[in-house]
Amino acid sequence: MANQAIAPAPAQGGKTVTSAPSAPVKLPEAFQPKPEPSSPAPEMDAFAELEQLDAANPSPDSRPPKRKPETENTADKPVAKPEPKAVEKQPEKAGKQPQDKPKDDGEVKDPLEAGKASEGDKLASDDPTKPFQMASDLRKAYRTLHQEHEKLVAELKQARNGKPEPTEERKLIETKLSTLEKRNKELEEEISYHDYTKSEAFDKNFKKPFEKKLARVYSQITDLRVKMLDENGEETGQERPANQEDFDKVLESPNNMARELAKKMFGEDFRDVLQFRRELNELQQNADTEAKSWREKAEERKQTQAIEQRKQMEQAQGMFRKVTDNYVEKYPEWFGKVEDDDEINKALESGFAAVDKTQDPSVPYEQRLDMLAASRLKAASFGRHVITIKRLKAENAELKESLKAYQKSEPGEGQGQRTASVPKSGEDDGESAFDEIDKIERRNPVAR
Repeated sequence: MANQAIAPAPAQGGKTVTSAPSAPVKLPEAFQPKPEPSSPAPEMDAFAELEQLDAANPSPDSRPPKRKPETENTADKPVAKPEPKAVEKQPEKAGKQPQDKPKDDGEVKDPLEAGKASEGDKLASDDPTKPFQMASDLRKAYRTLHQEHEKLVAELKQARNGKPEPTEERKLIETKLSTLEKRNKELEEEISYHDYTKSEAFDKNFKKPFEKKLARVYSQITDLRVKMLDENGEETGQERPANQEDFDKVLESPNNMARELAKKMFGEDFRDVLQFRRELNELQQNADTEAKSWREKAEERKQTQAIEQRKQMEQAQGMFRKVTDNYVEKYPEWFGKVEDDDEINKALESGFAAVDKTQDPSVPYEQRLDMLAASRLKAASFGRHVITIKRLKAENAELKESLKAYQKSEPGEGQGQRTASVPKSGEDDGESAFDEIDKIERRNPVAR
């Protein structure tokens, strides 16, 4: 490593090489003893503290050298290569393969140092193609695994308690499920108001219990005996096992005839048959009562909705009239009535009436479509007419200014023609300048 002293290798030729005394080892700043702070330092995660140490003491991303056992300083002593000792061979045993024994150089090694050396040899002998992982990377990976482990432990604890924390996906599914349940409840209520017998509640509370009870009665009715009757309804003295059709006759018969019919058909067992019929009729009556209640609720709901719609329509019409009056007050020259001009006022009232009829349900649909199309076209052309009117007004104003200038001017000398004289002293001879000009034009017509 950077601060580790490495012993010099022996020189060739039997000569010894001496080195200068090694400098004392300097510890990194992170490992220097620090004075205790006056105030207690904030608690820090062990992983964060190790990462700070890695950041303060970066090491190269390379494979570490082979670790060697620490020895005493041999700077002032010659290093001699130990001579290997001869190893006596032992005779091989029959049936076993010879095994290589570790070489013993005769040195007595510390067991702890020997263990460190073997670990260093193992690290150095790893696959060289495999990238070496730094301690900081291993700590980060361990920290990630530690966090995942804590998360899994928390989830396991919640699962054992029966209250797992919902995930984002589960929350989304629960939200969609809640929306569907709310929508389903609204639709079921609408179905109940429309026809309660087609709702899920009717099927659950009345239809299925009735069918279940009827199936049980059919299974029990086969244990009874029925007296056989002839064509005239008289007893023949013979009996047979009862079936579903026999019970249906008693079940569907009117109340005033069911007792006599059951007694005549089933004999002494007629009371059991009447009890079955009574239970089924009670279920049917409950179903009919509930269906009738929902029909009454539907009628009340319909009337309430009609009243609410009428109120909303009246409120909307009032707001519409208010907005219309505001526009009339704001733009009276376009939407207001003109005093002493019946033609314009009549056209305005006719336009309002045509638009109002498009919303009148008593008017035939085709006629309302025709009036609605005409109102749309008139509304679309309104801006065009406004622009045209503004242009005409501007042109009219310009012509009036030109006419005023022309009226104030004096006619010049004519070219061989008789010119009209305009009295300068304000005298009036009975004709205006325009009349005289018209006479001149009539006497001297010009081709146009």
